[in-house]
Amino acid sequence: MSGRGGDPRRDRVKVSSGAVWSVTRPTDGAAPLTLDGLREALEPIWTFYAAQLASPSLARLLAPFELLDEIAADVAAEVPHAPGLEALRTRLLASFAAHHVATFPGLGLAVVPVRLARPAATDARFGRTRLSGALALASPGAAQPHPEAPSAALRLRIDHRGVHLEGECPAPPPGATLALVPTEAEGQLPAAAWVERLAADGLVVLALPPLASAPALDLGVHLQVQRLAVEARASGALVAAGAADLGYFRERWRKHGESSRRSP
Repeated sequence: MSGRGGDPRRDRVKVSSGAVWSVTRPTDGAAPLTLDGLREALEPIWTFYAAQLASPSLARLLAPFELLDEIAADVAAEVPHAPGLEALRTRLLASFAAHHVATFPGLGLAVVPVRLARPAATDARFGRTRLSGALALASPGAAQPHPEAPSAALRLRIDHRGVHLEGECPAPPPGATLALVPTEAEGQLPAAAWVERLAADGLVVLALPPLASAPALDLGVHLQVQRLAVEARASGALVAAGAADLGYFRERWRKHGESSRRSP
């Protein structure tokens, strides 16, 4: 299902059918779930998408699960080992073993001021994720936590418009930018060693303009299924905005369109 009737940020949203398909799933033939079991399985489903959109490291762990619709029966054996991330890998496999849904229950998200050894790549992509606007990709090993600027843990809020992670942080020093950093627990501030571990695979960063007079930034990360929008505001004014998306429907449409044009 997809909201195609208007701006999903409004109070009234029209919902219409977006796509229908039929595939054999690992859960076919299993006993029906209870409502409580279904709620437990799907409450963290947002982490399946957010992890892929915000973190190259977690996107690698999730890669074997595709988009949860066309996966191998032994998919858990294909999840790569990742030094320093084994606790999250274990959590992911436990979620899949319990519910046949690949999620990271309890996952949090923080923004961390970082210094870049090399400029971040704009209009970049990693895995299935495409970045646009002010979101860019810091290449592996290029980002270091800024020693004089505090990080901020984002608060989780879910409503009919989607999933929202929001918070405030001081404007970073000149030359610094803000990185999106998943954390093992909601509300957790990441240690420098954790940031450096994720930075080894690359970090998604929000490029900021000069903010000489901005005392603080209001940060918002808004997830709607396969698209993540990020914005930073100073005194209510938008100073930077970008997006990450999986491009699934766009890529499928493009491929089908090209094949149809080639067909006689």
